[in-house]
Parts: sequence; structure tokens; C-alpha cells
Amino acid sequence: MEKTPFMRKVKRILKQVPEEHKQFNPMDDKEYITSKFHQAYHHYIKVVSTHLNMGSSRGAESFNDVNSISVYQMLEQSQIVFYDEVNVPEARFSYDMSPMSVVVQKEGRKWYDYLTSLCAIIGGTFTTLGLIDATLYKECMLCEMLEWGNAGMLIEVKIEGDYQRNKIFINAH
Repeated sequence: MEKTPFMRKVKRILKQVPEEHKQFNPMDDKEYITSKFHQAYHHYIKVVSTHLNMGSSRGAESFNDVNSISVYQMLEQSQIVFYDEVNVPEARFSYDMSPMSVVVQKEGRKWYDYLTSLCAIIGGTFTTLGLIDATLYKECMLCEMLEWGNAGMLIEVKIEGDYQRNKIFINAH
């Protein structure tokens, strides 16, 4: 294959395309072999126009950019058809041209997306550690009460806007 500037451009752009959008030759390297007489494969191929716009800063409407190409994706479905003995089997290819087109565009993230993600991570970590701390504190208080022989009770008393923890022990004899 000759290394033309266009082919280098296509190769560079196709490296950036996600795998689910690389369906250009779905029937390559496949064999369709029938096991009996009077059978044949019918192939239904959906052809979709695809515009690959990778790295353009001007938006999806500029398809003449250095980082843009237009290609056709082909979605293929094959099935075996059985023929009567008087009919001759034939391989059939049916093409369906899609009226819709797919635009694959690579977009970078904005700085405030990173800031929002960072705040979400920090907030989630703070909340999770707060829940773990509260759970451990309650468990430790329960263990402490059990050490006193199940006779203690913990209450909180609010004095002048500040919480103070007091223990009241009741002796049950």
C-alpha cells in the first residue's frame, strides 16, 4: 500500500476512533460454507454514513478539517436459506443505505469538570469517613458500657449550647 498523505491522515484518525465505531469491513476474513445441498447464505448489509471528527476545535459541523474524514460503516447479518430441489441456490447480498448518519466527535474536558470531580471525590471521602467514625464511636461506647457490667446508661446533656456526655450508673441488686 502506498503511503500517501491521505492514507497517513486516515490511519492517524482511525487510531483515535473507539472500537465500536470501527465496523468498516465486517465480512473480511469470514467463510460462509454450507453443509448440505440446496442451501445458500443471504447477507443483509446496512450501510451507515459516518463522519469521524477527531480533535477539531470548530465543532461537529466542520467536516473539511484536517482531523476529519467521512467513511461508511457496514453492519452485517447473514443467514442460511434453504431452497427447493428445483431451484438453484444463490448467494444474495442486500444493501440498505441508512438515511441517518453518525457523527463521532472527540471532545476534551473543561477545567470545571475536573474541579467538580475533585470536589465530589473529596466530599464523598469526608462523608464516608464521618460515617465510619460515628459507627466506631457508638460501638466503642457500647463496648465500654458492657465492661461496666451492663449497668451503665449513657445520656447526653446540653449545657449552655455545648453537649456534654455524662454516665449514669444504676446498681441493680
